[in-house]
Amino acid sequence: MFFNGQHRQTPVVSLGGSSRLESREVLLERAKEERRKRTEQKRKVDAAGKLQRSWKSYRRRRDMAKQFAREFDVTLSDLVRPSPSQPVTAALLGKLIVQLGVFYQDASDTALQVTQLCTLLCKHRSLLQQDIPVNPAQWRLRLQLTLSLALRFLAKHAETSDVPVSMLLRLLEVLLQPSLYSAEHQLAVLEPVALQLCRDKGYFATILNVLLKRIPAPVELSPKAPSPFADGLLHVLCLPLQAVKVQREAVVTQLCKDVLPLSYFTTVRLFVLPALARQVPMATLLGCSRNLTAANADRVTSAGQSTPPARISPSVFPPRQPLCFPKPENAAGWTLYSLLVTTEYAYLSDDSVTFEAENLAALLNSVADLLESLAPTGPDAEHAYNFKVPKLSSSGDDDDGDGGDDGTWSSPEAMLAGRIPQYLTRLFLQGQCRRLLTSDTMLARWILTVAAMRDCYPAQMNCFRGLAAICSHYLLYHSTAFRKSVLFNHLCFQPHVVRQLWLRICAMCITAPSGNRTPFLELIMHSIFRPPVHVARPFMEHMTTFCALLTSHLASVDAHDFKTGQMAFSPTELMGISTTLLDVSLALLRSDTLGVTKAVAESMTLNLDVMNRFGNLPSQKDESRIVSPRGWALLFQVICTFLRSLHARDAKASIFPAGHWLVKASQFDVLSLEMLDPSKVFTDGSSEGVTPSTISLAQTIIVMRTVPFITPFLERAKLFLRLMGQERHLWGRGPAFWNENSLEITVRRSHVYEDAYAELCALPVSDFKKDISVSLINFHGLDEAGIDGGGILREFLVVFMKTAFDSSLGFFKYTDDQRIYPNPEVRAIHKEMETHYKFLGKMLGKVIYENMLVDLPFASFFMQKVIDGPKSQLSFDHLESLDPEVYKNLLFLRGYSGDVTDLGLNFTIVENEIGQKEIVELKPGGANITVTSENSAEYIAAVADHKLNKQIEVQCAAFREGLASMINISWLRLFTASEAQILIAGAQVPVDLDDLRKHTIYGGGYHASHPAVKLFWEAADTLSNEQRQQLLKFVTSCSRPPLLGFQDFHPLFAIHNALDVERLPSASTCMNLLKLPPYADLETMTQRVLYAISSGAGFELS
Repeated sequence: MFFNGQHRQTPVVSLGGSSRLESREVLLERAKEERRKRTEQKRKVDAAGKLQRSWKSYRRRRDMAKQFAREFDVTLSDLVRPSPSQPVTAALLGKLIVQLGVFYQDASDTALQVTQLCTLLCKHRSLLQQDIPVNPAQWRLRLQLTLSLALRFLAKHAETSDVPVSMLLRLLEVLLQPSLYSAEHQLAVLEPVALQLCRDKGYFATILNVLLKRIPAPVELSPKAPSPFADGLLHVLCLPLQAVKVQREAVVTQLCKDVLPLSYFTTVRLFVLPALARQVPMATLLGCSRNLTAANADRVTSAGQSTPPARISPSVFPPRQPLCFPKPENAAGWTLYSLLVTTEYAYLSDDSVTFEAENLAALLNSVADLLESLAPTGPDAEHAYNFKVPKLSSSGDDDDGDGGDDGTWSSPEAMLAGRIPQYLTRLFLQGQCRRLLTSDTMLARWILTVAAMRDCYPAQMNCFRGLAAICSHYLLYHSTAFRKSVLFNHLCFQPHVVRQLWLRICAMCITAPSGNRTPFLELIMHSIFRPPVHVARPFMEHMTTFCALLTSHLASVDAHDFKTGQMAFSPTELMGISTTLLDVSLALLRSDTLGVTKAVAESMTLNLDVMNRFGNLPSQKDESRIVSPRGWALLFQVICTFLRSLHARDAKASIFPAGHWLVKASQFDVLSLEMLDPSKVFTDGSSEGVTPSTISLAQTIIVMRTVPFITPFLERAKLFLRLMGQERHLWGRGPAFWNENSLEITVRRSHVYEDAYAELCALPVSDFKKDISVSLINFHGLDEAGIDGGGILREFLVVFMKTAFDSSLGFFKYTDDQRIYPNPEVRAIHKEMETHYKFLGKMLGKVIYENMLVDLPFASFFMQKVIDGPKSQLSFDHLESLDPEVYKNLLFLRGYSGDVTDLGLNFTIVENEIGQKEIVELKPGGANITVTSENSAEYIAAVADHKLNKQIEVQCAAFREGLASMINISWLRLFTASEAQILIAGAQVPVDLDDLRKHTIYGGGYHASHPAVKLFWEAADTLSNEQRQQLLKFVTSCSRPPLLGFQDFHPLFAIHNALDVERLPSASTCMNLLKLPPYADLETMTQRVLYAISSGAGFELS
């Protein structure tokens, strides 16, 4: 391989000639092997040459570095003496800088040399000031080298206590001062040097590292430096902001990327961020926030870990020195948290700070992007919200924490070492960011102020884009908490905001290759194609936010507001919007490509096996920046929630023309549900799911559970009655007269409620659903005649319901319009009130279960809470029925044009329980919060919420629990509150004698043409409607006709010949049987019938 002394190689000659024993293939293989050996030998020779050259180069550079080090030491030793042998010149300083750059190593033995050179440069900065204009290009390179070495030295020795760093910081301060340069050379020399330090050398991270290692952590939030050294470090940290003018945005962006993700350090959170809020112009900071995307934030690493661009010479321009900054798992989340904290503090610390809409637009769009990194992911997210959110530290900016081990959370090492689960850290950041964005903070007020501006200039429109993205994120992941937030509740009280969102939705278009623009709403309604993300995502975010806000806005207005135009939209506009949203919701469900049906089915715990052809939905992590099926499912659900709310308002006040909601009924036919077992169609829970054979049938099920009112009421009533019939069939029900397993109870008419409670309260639901045979005892203590075949049970249930729901018993009260609702003061009367309400709910369920009608006019808000659950939020106009005086006062407050503080209100309300007054706070600390013009809307909502929801929440929950034990509540969700009232009490319609005559059967020799039967119907024709109702009650124990007509009577209405004309007509209500004597004339027939039906003798006449 190396030279052996022979300059020529003797060739090998075979004297035997060519061998005739080798074949052609062997010869070729041998030649190939020899060629390979020659190539390998050449490669070895080349490698040896490279190795020799590298060694020679290294030895030469080493010798040069040693020589430069000796010369540097000699020169520097001479210059630091009181009487140096040579004068200090700019050229000499430049030579020393280059020499140090050649031989510098990251070792503490060079600390003296570095600090001496720094001292020399600071002392003779006037020479630099004079020579820089003469040789700007050279000094630009020299300054880059000098400052890079200084940063490298600081990064290496930040924690070394015996190495002074103050002189290096002083050098940075001197060389980065704009006063050292002329105006021309600030742009030509200083700005490129400072920009390179920030971008490639880790300037901000290096200085921050020194600050963290050498400054004790503060104990409270303050922009004031804890020591003079800390103040100097902060000054050095902000020097590039003064040095760079033209590309300041790039410097501020790099500052944010290097500093903001490190707010898990206490020093950064409590000192650096508040200080930056004062040092950095907030307009510039917010303008740069558009560059802080989640992708960029996640790429933020420790200072020095990025690869620098190619440089002229690695020895002269050393690489960026890595620092000991671990990268947090939630870098984007910490960046977002820091950005919000800094903005909030800037707003609080300086009243003169004003923010433009452009800055808010940049901030909101950055926040919307960074929020995606905090979306719950993984299996731990399912349980994350069962934990309390600990404080990160005991600092003032974390007042929302719910407790926890402060020592553990205040330690960044604990988090980075994995002792704190990542999802809990994400949960903490999500909670803190939500507090800063949505609670009563200056940032939230700024958002509301800009959003309420009437001028629709582009910057405000950009604000709406970011605001919609933020709201949709919180509605998807933190719906309950967000709907209670200050931001959400203030936005829904601003009609202008809701209207602008709708206008933006209508303006969203798709541009075809031909140049034609098609509204995106039309494409969605026709389910034409899978929409592109850049349009579909803003559409979904805007529409979700719009529907959620409009639903709450609708709940805050009353009938008067519809007429006076106080709403965001007129009734005519609402009719068009409702039609459009109904089309959108049905189109979303029909669109297989969006996967909405499967996502909605999963959220409703429906076991739709036919949906498996969609495959698994993408994980929340994978769908963070795409239009996810869960996002479309949320949109579908908020649209349906709004439509249900608007439909309930229409059912109450008749806002829209009749038949408005039935436009799309033909697309989802309720009769197709005949194919399924109805007991499983509306089951809540995955244990009894639905397995439909077609997707259209699955979609029909979802529609009937979300917007059932698109089908006629009678069709839904038929479905409900069929569900109830099959439920009774499952228990093998029959008339108690023939049922050996029926329960027997005895009830005194004078103590109906007490006896029923004692006999039935402790019974399990399985016994409650059996036939019950009732023996009634009259007021004289005697058994009432009759064997209960179902009629006495109905009589008992009617009497019981009237007694139990009477206000004298204390469980219920009546509104001014005589509507029943739970008594808010019941706790002071009945200690075990929850048990009683649960029992009452079971009894009402028994009435419905037995297909009975009872005349109980429930208040609409009470029925709404029974159907939707006690946590459902009722609209403001329901307060008019509950408490007209409070409702009138709140209307006065809402329209008050003066200073609200003059009214002397605070966030409290006075409750009167059995003559004892108690002051209740509407929110924590409400007694100390004055109602002002700014928070009056929140006060009105709080009073309405307290009256309609909180006061009766426990009662409604217990009542609903009892009702749900007898009747599947999801079946009742087929109906609105007013429609459910019809199911319970029947419709207020006249008794149709023609329908009754048509479905009447006869016995005992009677037939339709019998003279006595004809006289009876003639007498019935002369009765008033009230008397006809009394006749029905006499025969059937119920005064109202069946919901679906008299053909629904079981058994049918019957008239039997009683033979004895001396007796009064009697009845067997168990068989719906009228025992009618054959009276000879109309007058006698009429008198005897009227006397019998008005006697009120119970079952005695039977």
